[in-house]
Amino acid sequence: DSIQLARGDTDTLPWDHGHGGSRMTFTIARSAYEAGQDLRRQLLEEAAGQLEASVDDMVLEDKQIFVRGDRANSIALAQLCYTRHKKHGGPMIGVSSILDDATPTTKPHPIGAFPAPSFCAHAVELTVDEATGEIAVTRYAAAHDVGRAVNPTGCEGQVEGGVAMGLGLAMMEELREVDGKVLNPSFADYLLVSAEDMPPMQTILVEQPAVEGPMGVKGVGEPPIAPPTGAVANALADALDVDVRRLPLTQRAFMVNNFEFTQPRDVPEALEALAQPGRIMPLAGGTNIMVNMKRAPLEADLVVDLTRLEELMPISGGNGCVRLGAGVSFARLLEWRPGGAVEGMMRPMCIAFAGPLIRNLATVGGNVCDASAAADISPPLLALDATVELHSASGGIRMLPLPEFFRGVRTTARRPDELLTAIEFPLPAEDERWFYYKLGKRKADAISIVSVAMTVRLEQGKVKQARIALGAVAPVAMRTRETEKLLQGEPLNEVTADAAAAMAAREARPIDDFRAGGAYRRQMVEILVKRGLDHIAQQDK
Repeated sequence: DSIQLARGDTDTLPWDHGHGGSRMTFTIARSAYEAGQDLRRQLLEEAAGQLEASVDDMVLEDKQIFVRGDRANSIALAQLCYTRHKKHGGPMIGVSSILDDATPTTKPHPIGAFPAPSFCAHAVELTVDEATGEIAVTRYAAAHDVGRAVNPTGCEGQVEGGVAMGLGLAMMEELREVDGKVLNPSFADYLLVSAEDMPPMQTILVEQPAVEGPMGVKGVGEPPIAPPTGAVANALADALDVDVRRLPLTQRAFMVNNFEFTQPRDVPEALEALAQPGRIMPLAGGTNIMVNMKRAPLEADLVVDLTRLEELMPISGGNGCVRLGAGVSFARLLEWRPGGAVEGMMRPMCIAFAGPLIRNLATVGGNVCDASAAADISPPLLALDATVELHSASGGIRMLPLPEFFRGVRTTARRPDELLTAIEFPLPAEDERWFYYKLGKRKADAISIVSVAMTVRLEQGKVKQARIALGAVAPVAMRTRETEKLLQGEPLNEVTADAAAAMAAREARPIDDFRAGGAYRRQMVEILVKRGLDHIAQQDK
């Protein structure tokens, strides 16, 4: 009843590194104990001076300090503190710091040592509904080395609370984003474990007192959080015979790899695989598929790897036509030197496309088949009047103009049993002028905000032929047909270029997203088309 605990704050206490986590009981109790020992030492020294005796002979008992063997030679603690206060003008203060405490290593830890680690083991039983993907933890056991359970109920609460946090991490807490935009920014969609989700639980406190800790305590706050992830993942792996490597363990996480894989040796074998029943997915460079697999289950029963099909690799030309194999990588396209309008658009497109790692993997056919509105290769191919070649085991060969191949957002006219084998376009005439520009948030390795590609032929100063293609401003990469008609037969001067640029902006159908607003995109179409036509007009002079 002579000791009162006062809650301090940063106004009344000296600065320190702070304390938190599993170290709190260990460090605070030990610091309090050592501060008490320091205060006891001061009391005995002060009493020894007042009683004119040796400090070693001082005995503290029943709020009295007396000389060993002479109990009459004593002083009450209250009197001792009063005379000490009058003598020195202030109270006695016990001080303790564990900043430079001994550790098993030779280098002190900057925020205090913790030489009493604890250990734990968790076990879990769960059931899985393979039809719905629901996971239910039905039993849980956690055994923790707590040193000494000073407050057994508190220890059990720490363990159970940590398990609840760990189960949330293992099964629910998922921050989902697409292109940097968080899709679940509230606790309505970012879920935590509720009381109803907690399984029947057995908590086992193992007491192996720590030599270094006050009363033998060890930390128990944080250790229970991590094991549930491994325990649940291992139980799920045991139940479904799957390799679990991703958290949280939602339906998407453990169903994502539920497909067969084949690597055909040639195109006929690939076509045979694509003709099988079920959901068949061709895999070229994989730069899109591998990213998408992290966002949602891959909707495929069979993945057909095309990376070894040499028939898809050639770049060839002849009879006034250029042929790009669907398996040509962007790295190889960058090294290609055909000259003229083809090189004039393809080379800057490849440089802006991505970094070397992606260019080495990504393929022309994969980029076209992904059918993203912002696909980098689509505007140059549209400006070159490209067609795609589709093979199937049953229907032979189909040739489709690229604008007809694109049907909508990431949808194409390719049938499930068809394989895109090549892209062809007419060899541009020597007098064909070109322009390409990609507007992004940086010069390379960025998704387009707007991209423009165009080819124009002039005859006696008038437009004989014009193809203008836009990317990232409509559901699919598009040709500006009305703009091309407006240019046909007109002199390529300032007035015509202004009118064509305004028409192209009207043809665009941009959206607002986190990269740019629709109004800004439309304005950029007008600016870039005008800039391209001015550039081509200057080339002809």
